[in-house]
Amino acid sequence: MKRLTFNTAHNLDLLHDELIGGIPNFRRTIKDASGIDINTEDSGSVRSRLGKVEITFADDIEDSAVRAIMVAHNHTTPQVNLRTIRLAGIDALRTIGKENWTDGEFKELVSLLAEELCQ
Repeated sequence: MKRLTFNTAHNLDLLHDELIGGIPNFRRTIKDASGIDINTEDSGSVRSRLGKVEITFADDIEDSAVRAIMVAHNHTTPQVNLRTIRLAGIDALRTIGKENWTDGEFKELVSLLAEELCQ
């Protein structure tokens, strides 16, 4: 595992999302017996320690990719509220009415409700 430390203002949740979105295999998971994703030992992570941000990641990920995302990171960018998006999706399905749901819409509802329950 590699670790880079940066002494800069940061939004840890947003930075983590940016790393996952910008670096293939930053977050590495396997499914447990019940089908839930769990992080592997070499899954990337971020943490704030003494005002600095520490990014830990697998050896096969280039340092330059992590540095580029850190340089581009804007800690003042508002985060998308995923719960608001989930609830809007549920409300949209309510307006259709369950008697009119397609199989895909029903599966979408189950997925949205599962995400909401697991938060």
